[in-house]
Amino acid sequence: MIEIRDARLDDAPLLAWTVIVALGLDEKLAPQMEPVCAREDTLYSWKRARVAEVDGKVAGCLIAYSGDEYLALRPATWNSFSPFVGDDQADFEPETFPGEFYLDSLAVLPEFRGCNLGRLLLLDGDAKGRSLGFTRVTLIAESDHPRLLDYYGSIGFREFGEMLFFGNWYKRMEKTV
Repeated sequence: MIEIRDARLDDAPLLAWTVIVALGLDEKLAPQMEPVCAREDTLYSWKRARVAEVDGKVAGCLIAYSGDEYLALRPATWNSFSPFVGDDQADFEPETFPGEFYLDSLAVLPEFRGCNLGRLLLLDGDAKGRSLGFTRVTLIAESDHPRLLDYYGSIGFREFGEMLFFGNWYKRMEKTV
């Protein structure tokens, strides 16, 4: 049985792992990321996440939020995060903008991959954004991963721009009503 629920404070370790994996960083950094996810005033807060469980076992996570919150929450996020990823990352262009519901970080634990959980979490994030009144749901995906771009396309996301993020080029993708 699959259930997707709101994250809880005790899910902070899963959220930390999700962010680290989504950014392609060393998983050993996840414990340092946990305090960022345990706060309520960061982009990666447990307050902005949904968790997938399979038969009562935590299996994956999606962190998503309103682009309206992004600029207000970004300083607290990066001030907490920069000690282990470097200060130079704080100057990149915004990932999302007002009027968008942004699907930020998604990861599924290895033992649950191939079960459509990523797709279910993305669709859940899309539905949540729409339930909040957003007509645009956005995400970014690395430009050099055509299979991932095709995967997002199969869910209805379309490319609408590019951005440099963490030293890599990403496609900005959107799904609109």
